[in-house]
This record gives sequence, structure tokens and C-alpha cells, in this order.
Amino acid sequence: MQHAHILAPPTRSPGWYLRVRQSETVYHLRTITTSIAKRKSARRLKIKTE
Repeated sequence: MQHAHILAPPTRSPGWYLRVRQSETVYHLRTITTSIAKRKSARRLKIKTE
């Protein structure tokens, strides 16, 4: 099998593991930034209504 190395476990291919971890971190950062932005916009709306 020539394509066996593509399906190697994370322990044997750290590059693939790092790629997965990086995508996870990017996703988490996105969710955090969106939640912060929502909070800020909510605060702005509160100030406007007052």
C-alpha cells in the first residue's frame, strides 16, 4: 500500500495533528471573538436605549 502513510495516526504524523489542533484553535478564537462582539453590541444598545 502506497497511501498508508496518509491515514497514519496522529502519533506518527505530527504535522497532521498540528493542523487539526490549529483549526480547532482558530474555531475557538472565532467563537470567542463573536461572543465578545455580541456582548459589546448589546452594551452599546443598552447605552442607546438609556
